[in-house]
Amino acid sequence: MLEFLRANWSDILAHIAQHVWLVFISIAIAVVIALPVGVLITRKKSLRSPILGIANVMQTIPSLALFGFLIPLPFIGGIGPRTAIVALVFYALLPIIRNTVTGILGVDGAVREAAVAMGMTDRQVLFKVELPLAMSVILTGVRVAVVITIGVAIIAAEVGAGGLGEYIFRGLRLDDNHLLLAGAVPSAAMALLADFGFSVFEKQFDTTAKRSRLSIRSLGAAVAVLIVVMLGFASWQAIRNR
Repeated sequence: MLEFLRANWSDILAHIAQHVWLVFISIAIAVVIALPVGVLITRKKSLRSPILGIANVMQTIPSLALFGFLIPLPFIGGIGPRTAIVALVFYALLPIIRNTVTGILGVDGAVREAAVAMGMTDRQVLFKVELPLAMSVILTGVRVAVVITIGVAIIAAEVGAGGLGEYIFRGLRLDDNHLLLAGAVPSAAMALLADFGFSVFEKQFDTTAKRSRLSIRSLGAAVAVLIVVMLGFASWQAIRNR
């Protein structure tokens, strides 16, 4: 295995970078969509059941079947990263929407009433009271979405989107344990790292927990450096292979 890693480390890093890129773009789009939708359905109760129902349906569709449904569709379908990102966004929506709703509705009514009594508008109550108090719960939803997306992104290799799934599916076809481990171990480590990292962020927004500014800054810097390095390496690899 060590010889395999030595011979293929640059290619493995490139696939890790592709996987990180797919997850990062998908989660960013999902947050931009799910957060406003979650806030909206806390204000409009009539929309809550239909929207959460649709998100639930998307979550229950098997991943490979969803990729199959999307490929024939114009504009968002086809072979490549675009189809994979659309599918990953669908899978990431439910936990973020659900936790946004749970977090905001879980804010103590007395706190909300006190803010209104102080003359705050609904917008001010949302941004200065509800979202800060609900942020820990919202981040839990984002954490769950990231872990799910890292796993489902493995299937993206089947639609030509790249990522660590290429090693796993190639290893299955060739019955090669080295290829299987080259895809499975980094993806599992990525999921564990994401879960740990977001759990640290959650604690910073938990009003009942003691905060540690040093840990969040160190973790944020490490994650930022890792993302920049991975994306830079993926870009360099793509340019070199042209």
